Amino acid sequence: MEELDFYTIQDDKPIDYSKVLFDEKTIAAFKLTDTISNRLSDAGIIFPSKGRPELSSIIALAPSLLNIEAVKKMKEKILTLENQPIGKVLRVEDAGGGRYNVAVVFMTAVELFSRNKDRRVTDKGWHKVAFYFRNGAILLLAVFIALSLHVIYLQRKQLYLPNPLIYATPESINIFYEDVNFKTPDNQNINGWFIPAKNADVTFLFCPGHSGNLSAQLARVRFFHDLGVNLMMFDYRGYGNSSGWPSEDGFYKDAQTAYDYLISRNDVNADKIVVIGESLGGAVASELCLRRKAKALVLESSIVSAVLKAKHLYPLLPVDFLLLEKFDALSKIRAIRIPKLFVHGLDDEEIAFSDAMLLYRTALSPKEFLPFRGSHNDDIFKISHAYKKALQKFLLDNNLS
Repeated sequence: MEELDFYTIQDDKPIDYSKVLFDEKTIAAFKLTDTISNRLSDAGIIFPSKGRPELSSIIALAPSLLNIEAVKKMKEKILTLENQPIGKVLRVEDAGGGRYNVAVVFMTAVELFSRNKDRRVTDKGWHKVAFYFRNGAILLLAVFIALSLHVIYLQRKQLYLPNPLIYATPESINIFYEDVNFKTPDNQNINGWFIPAKNADVTFLFCPGHSGNLSAQLARVRFFHDLGVNLMMFDYRGYGNSSGWPSEDGFYKDAQTAYDYLISRNDVNADKIVVIGESLGGAVASELCLRRKAKALVLESSIVSAVLKAKHLYPLLPVDFLLLEKFDALSKIRAIRIPKLFVHGLDDEEIAFSDAMLLYRTALSPKEFLPFRGSHNDDIFKISHAYKKALQKFLLDNNLS
């Protein structure tokens, strides 16, 4: 190993950082042109015993190579080490007219490579630790970014599963209904069904979940018709025959417009409207009860918060900032003072039962909780005789019979 006299050219004045120790790996990290290589050999500078290595760059320069005082800067480019800028490469001319590429290295780079003879920054253990640490950090960052983009991309795909095809109506099960349409404040056409019941004084306004359309609700139409109440159902924008594109804010507008249409009818008692929300519709129904007057609220397998659900799936990601559509029923339920009935399956695989209990505990009184044995999409209970009796009792207890 040879000690090399080291010069840095700065403002045409040499600064001597002499006795810089270079091992083979350090030298191999720097680019050396054939001209400089030959002149180094002529100057008597000897590389390690393995012979002249394949070099990628150079920062060493012996004083005998050129006349420092006669240096003229001809060309300049940045010199880098492991993608980090450490100096400049200059095209210089010596007193004899010879031109060479010379590296001008910043002081920080010198310090980086020339601690002392006993402590070399080329130590294999140090480099190995630095290598794995750097690459591990880069890998973690890449995974973090990929997962974040994944959450953003899948958000809408998971939240909204519309079906534009209406394949059945209440007429298919011999129940009279009115096909109605109304305009939202942002000029979207919302389609819905109004199913009247004979001598009914109570009207249920149903906010559906995130998939399908009204065609999938015929069993529910039969259930509420047999309960003896009016039923208003509608498709969100982008679903069924409703125009537009799904969005959280749009869903809230759709529900409020449906309510406004409902109370404009002469055959609806505006003082006896019960809002019911299923799954994602739970957040929509809760928002509606904050914006409009309702007599009671029923939440079936309601979402608690899209953010809370995402936290279960991606606990290490800042989903609060990544999710644009939050559907936060949890924050809304705190301010709703009307009677509430919570209905949730013990085996719900989409919205944990513990989350449903959190929603219930957060709600103000009066409130009731009705658990049932079933999954998220288990509609057997939701059209069962047991559920019918529970709803009848809830209506009776709140002067809605």
